Amino acid sequence: MTANAPIQQTAVTSDPSLAPQHAQPGAVAAAWHAQRPSRSPRSVVLVLGLLLLAVFAQPQPPQLQAADPPATEKRESLRDDASLRSICFIDANQGWAVGDRGVIWYTPDGGEHWLAQDSGVGCRLDCVQFIDPQQGWAAGGWYESDTQISRGVLLQTQDGGKTWERLENELPRIRQLQFTSRRTAIAAGDWSPVHLGSVFITYDAGRSWQPVPRSESQAIRSIAMAGGAMLTLDRSGMLFRSDRPEAPADPVFSDRRMHCITATPTEQWTAGRSGAVAFSRDAGLSWRPLNRQATTVDISRYDFQCLASGGGQVWMAGVPGDKIFRKTAQNEIVAVGSGITAPIHDLHFLDDQKGWAACGMGTILHTADGGLTWQTQRGGPRRAAALFVSREARELAWSMIVSNSLEQGYRSMGVIHDRAGERLNDPLQHSADELTMQGFSDVGGCEVLAIQDDADPRAYQAAIDQALQTAQPAVVVLSDDLTAEQRTAWLRVATATPTVERVFHVQRGERGDVVVHPSAILPAAGAVVGEEWGDVLSVLSPGETDVDVMVANRLLDREASVQSIESLLHRLPIGAGGLARRLPPHGSRSQLAGLQPRTRHAEWIKHLIDACSIADDAKSLFSSRLKQLTKQIRPSDRPRFMRGLVLQCHRYGEPALYREALRETAALVPESPIGHWADLMLASIDASEEWTRLPRGLSQTASFANRGQRSSPVAYGSPFEQSSPVILASSNDEQSGRKIRETETPDLTWRQHPISLLSQVGVLGESAGPALLSGLERLSTAPNAGPWQSLARDQLAARRGALKPEAIRAPYSPHPPVLDGRLDEAFWGPIDNKVPAPQPRVAYDADYIYIAIPGGFPGNEPSEPAALRQRDADLDDVQRLSLQIDVDRDLLTTYQLEIDRSGRCRDTCNGFAQWQPMWFVKTTDHDGRWNAELAIRRKDLSSLPVAPGDVWFVRLKTLQPNEVADSPISCSPTGWQALAFE
Repeated sequence: MTANAPIQQTAVTSDPSLAPQHAQPGAVAAAWHAQRPSRSPRSVVLVLGLLLLAVFAQPQPPQLQAADPPATEKRESLRDDASLRSICFIDANQGWAVGDRGVIWYTPDGGEHWLAQDSGVGCRLDCVQFIDPQQGWAAGGWYESDTQISRGVLLQTQDGGKTWERLENELPRIRQLQFTSRRTAIAAGDWSPVHLGSVFITYDAGRSWQPVPRSESQAIRSIAMAGGAMLTLDRSGMLFRSDRPEAPADPVFSDRRMHCITATPTEQWTAGRSGAVAFSRDAGLSWRPLNRQATTVDISRYDFQCLASGGGQVWMAGVPGDKIFRKTAQNEIVAVGSGITAPIHDLHFLDDQKGWAACGMGTILHTADGGLTWQTQRGGPRRAAALFVSREARELAWSMIVSNSLEQGYRSMGVIHDRAGERLNDPLQHSADELTMQGFSDVGGCEVLAIQDDADPRAYQAAIDQALQTAQPAVVVLSDDLTAEQRTAWLRVATATPTVERVFHVQRGERGDVVVHPSAILPAAGAVVGEEWGDVLSVLSPGETDVDVMVANRLLDREASVQSIESLLHRLPIGAGGLARRLPPHGSRSQLAGLQPRTRHAEWIKHLIDACSIADDAKSLFSSRLKQLTKQIRPSDRPRFMRGLVLQCHRYGEPALYREALRETAALVPESPIGHWADLMLASIDASEEWTRLPRGLSQTASFANRGQRSSPVAYGSPFEQSSPVILASSNDEQSGRKIRETETPDLTWRQHPISLLSQVGVLGESAGPALLSGLERLSTAPNAGPWQSLARDQLAARRGALKPEAIRAPYSPHPPVLDGRLDEAFWGPIDNKVPAPQPRVAYDADYIYIAIPGGFPGNEPSEPAALRQRDADLDDVQRLSLQIDVDRDLLTTYQLEIDRSGRCRDTCNGFAQWQPMWFVKTTDHDGRWNAELAIRRKDLSSLPVAPGDVWFVRLKTLQPNEVADSPISCSPTGWQALAFE
């Protein structure tokens, strides 16, 4: 890459004090390495040899293979206060309620007693419906780790719930299920890559499902039948109506606040955030907002989650759950106290008098007088012991949530700042609150609230007050990603809340009032903190590896005499089995013995990478050592271990080891989500044009974290500059043959996933089979597939040589441009200063690809050129432009060029700095706009000359500080464009 002056080499010294130590039960172990230091080969070989002998040669405890984690027991211990999402009664006596962690509760006596039924699943159940006392269904689902695929669960019972059978299906997570007859039902939920839709119909009682042709690209939150018409509400607040379930739907109303709908023969109602309510009296064709003057209380303080209707009345409730609202036959809105504050998720009325409410923390309410009064039938006024707050879900204090909720049994809630109602462009992108709720429930939490990151201080304070009123916490834990103003607002409101005893600020570090290490063992829960945290991140943010030591410092403690504490709630009068704490689980000695080796998995991975990265026979050593190691790891733990290995090989900047880790992962855990991803990624790498420019052997350079510390490259004079030479990098022109491997899997959902279709067609090229092409054709014609549809069309058009007009056109230029940033060459064409987002312009000749980026950074902020344009500068903490180039059109293996406002640069291939292209760049502020002109040597991108008709994929994206274009385990379809050479 480029520079204006020689690079100054910086040495990195190693610190022996950073050596990892073995974790002790119940103790805090030493911190993990933040990054790999440089090493002396002779001394490192000796040290690592001894370490490897200790790791691989020592006899392992027999419990390592015999002791399984108490996953079932863990779920059982959390069943009692699992939040309930749906409730239904078939008559005045028999009813069922379902919710998180697969719980199903049954009552034979109208709710006097509630008995647990075994669902056979541990995921969330969102809906339940019975058509007679014996025949019923429950549905829900979960999100897979690593791939984030939405998986649906459909349960059926023929004996009143004594036994539940899981029906095989390819549905995504289902949020609502409505049977219109014994054999016909409508299901709605997430968007399915198999069915290419979010609404499904069955005519054989759930044995098989067909997509309903609709245009919605968003997940469906709620459905209702208005006579023969069907109403569907998607997650962005768009309401659709169809004359019958099988007919196409048209949008009839839009309000981003809306969350739920209900219908009577005469009226239809929708409600949502901040007290938003609207109604219709013409079967959903037209809608009017509710007149707030008709209400007896300020409903703007409430986020409505559920509606029910019957006998000319409508009931609504939500967050907080302290009141349940009723619209009377006289069109008046009245409210009554519920006796709880936890969220209310579902309302069900058998008639205009008898009704039930399914609530957070396992609570069930009942009314026998049409909602005039409510009594608790199950649970009670439970509250949260701790409330954990962050802006981003991944920044929640997960290690402390695990320790307090899973190990010690404290009930907890979480708060994240969400973009509620936003229309997500990618139909396979799931909302942050749904993903967070799954992770929160898995580690023992009860509820997650999503509040708006409002710029209005009063509105934000009202949101804080609502969250505190709902949770009633004793402790508030504020994450470090909150702004100083937000942290101050939380502290101010929490100080005025009577239940709050302490407020903490949590951040990464080593010392604080409370310290939780990722290697800490939780003997009662049978878990390791870092493993549970990592499992959550694999769902929330695939590819994230940033688990670290977390410390909490008190901002407020009403007990001034308390000097030292061991946990967030230490010395607070919250007993087990109370309103804020369940009975904690009990561990065993065998569980503890099985947990001890798992605390060392991260250490084993590091030693393996360190040893192999300096060995002459690295590939065989890596494979043999890994096989020895995985034999000592229980099969249930292997996907987690292999995920850690793949990600650490990537983080350490070792492409050869990364490739081998993918190969071993695909072979060892082929049916796991990380195995599916590894298999697909490996097939792309084996056939990748881009990866031929990465070394086949092991890198002797510094790690990815230290890649800016390499020695200076050779200086060349630029043929494109009118003055001053630049610093260039020469490339490795060694090529390797392609090896294409198309995998077969019985998992239809993964096989039909857009990234799987697009990547394999890109890898196989003309060899792509009819099944792949048929799937891609279906995707290209789906009106609700968002950017995946556009990419599928581009992929097919590239094969046929007929790209759409919007594609970027690259003309051949016999005369190279002068790289001055002015963009005044004729082949760039006219520059439209009104275009808000930068659009790349491309041209080429036999030797170079030329790229112009007009207006790359918004605004007129002046920028000073970098005094030292360093090779592979560290740009992680600054705003920068990222230009990705995908020669193979597989979307998984790409080149990436990054430039910041001052002109500093970085080049990588899939995040690996070993790619060494020769390229020139000039940035300038011209006519009030920031422009960049680039010239990239063609043979550093493609081994064959570029010819007219060739098509690549490119993506230009502005990255914020610490943002990445794509994590090691993900691929966003947004922003990609076809580049056609003319």
